[in-house]
Amino acid sequence: MDVFVILFSKPSLFSVLGLTSIVLGIPLGIMVSRKDGPQAIAALLIFGFVLLSVIAFVLDRILISYISPASLSTYEFLFLILLILFKAILDRYHYK
Repeated sequence: MDVFVILFSKPSLFSVLGLTSIVLGIPLGIMVSRKDGPQAIAALLIFGFVLLSVIAFVLDRILISYISPASLSTYEFLFLILLILFKAILDRYHYK
């Protein structure tokens, strides 16, 4: 019971996105890994993304014990916006 409470109490943005990507990514990665050629390489990318999601989920669960869920979700949202802007700026100057 304690593990369930730790994993699912006080949800934040990364915990919801992390669990969703883990639950959807593992079966998708297994299905794609059974293919041949470039599709099998795509499975490595999927499993890499799942690994990053697990790391983000664990960090989120650690931080939730120190920061309130509302403020942590705000920080996570701002972090995602910064990543998207950084990617857009890099793409803009890369393809000139």
